[in-house]
Amino acid sequence: MSQGGERQRLEENSVNKSALIPILLGVLLNTGAAAEELAFEAAKSSRLQEVLRQQPVKLYESVKVKDYPFCDRFLKALKRASPEIKYVEPVLRTDDPGHPKLARYEACYRREGGRGESGFALCAVGERRFRLYSVELDGNRKNGPEEYLYGQEPSCNLNRSGSAQYVRTSFPECEIADFVYAAAEDPLAKGHITGFSALVHYRGDHFIVNLDDFAEAGYTISLNVYDKAEKLFSGQNLCVWKSQGSQNDIKGRGK
Repeated sequence: MSQGGERQRLEENSVNKSALIPILLGVLLNTGAAAEELAFEAAKSSRLQEVLRQQPVKLYESVKVKDYPFCDRFLKALKRASPEIKYVEPVLRTDDPGHPKLARYEACYRREGGRGESGFALCAVGERRFRLYSVELDGNRKNGPEEYLYGQEPSCNLNRSGSAQYVRTSFPECEIADFVYAAAEDPLAKGHITGFSALVHYRGDHFIVNLDDFAEAGYTISLNVYDKAEKLFSGQNLCVWKSQGSQNDIKGRGK
């Protein structure tokens, strides 16, 4: 084969591979098989590893310089599917908002005196794919484990809900104590940001890692750390990575 013909063949292969990236990401994130596989949190480790293999990411410019070393270590651990990242399994999974273990959440609808601006409403968390976590987060075993509820595809917007969220609620006041927005996993309705998220433990701390898939615009991975002093996940993202296929301006370091 002539040098010109070989060059053309290589260029065509390169174009074909680039065109496959959005398709592969769609398969990884949104198929029925993927939804079944995500029924167990630990399965998300290999899913994240595969997505990172398909498309490189860069650390987003909003990340503080002092956090670069940690973000680099964590990303390497994601790429290796390192056993140091332990995926926390929920104590409950259900599509039923009326499940008995969600009774006190549902009861907030009927709370006397109504709800303030920070009041909790189950419909604003979601209508399906509920995951209830009970985890020792603040290191104080005397006050018991902290409880977070994940839900997706909300039917009301009392709390400016996104496609999905993790919420900690104070009872009996029915006030939102903490929340983190996330992508919806295999949503039924159109218009939701798709992807997946997980509550993980890594080197003594807990994090919520979230992957948002924006199709042709690429994808974003964000990381929120639990602040034991503030007792919150909802501070500024510790790390944010954007795929190099993103149409957004990325002024970061390639990884």
